[in-house]
Amino acid sequence: MRNATLDAVPDSTCEACGAPAIVHISDVNDGVATMQHFCAACVDAMEQHHSSRRRTRGDAAVIIVVGAMITLMSLLADVLQFGSNAGFGRQQRHGVTICLILLVLGAIARARTLFTIGLAGTILSLLADQFAFGNAEGFGRQQILGSLLGIAMILSGFWWVKRSERR
Repeated sequence: MRNATLDAVPDSTCEACGAPAIVHISDVNDGVATMQHFCAACVDAMEQHHSSRRRTRGDAAVIIVVGAMITLMSLLADVLQFGSNAGFGRQQRHGVTICLILLVLGAIARARTLFTIGLAGTILSLLADQFAFGNAEGFGRQQILGSLLGIAMILSGFWWVKRSERR
C-alpha cells in the first residue's frame, strides 16, 4: 500500500538532490514500512520520465499491432481471398467497416493507439487492390514483401520498448 503526502516532515531532504523535501511517500511491503522524501522539482522530473515511458510504450504498441496486421493480411491474403474480386470486394468492405469503427472509438475515447490502428487498418483495406495481395498464384511477391515489412515493424516495436527501458 502506497501513500503520498505533502505534509511537513521535520529535517527531511530530497533523496534525489538534497533540497528540502515536500513530498513524502510511505509504502508498506510485507509488513515493512518505508518512507521516501522528495522535493517538488524531483517529483516533476520523475512524473515526466514515467509519462515519456508510457508514451513510448503506446507508440511501440501501435508499430507492433500495425506490423501484426500487415503480416496477417499478407499471410492470409489467399485464405481471405484478397484480390479475388474485381473492384472493391466484400472483404475490403468488412475490413474498412471494422477499422473505421476502431478509428471512431479511438477518437471518441481519445485513445491514440486505437485511433492509429483503426486508421492504418482502414488505409490497408482501402489499398488492398493497389498492393495486389492475393492476385498471384500461391504465395506471391507482394505477400512476401508484406510479411517481411510486418515482421520488421513488430521487431522494431519490441526493440524500441527495450531501448527505452534501458534509459
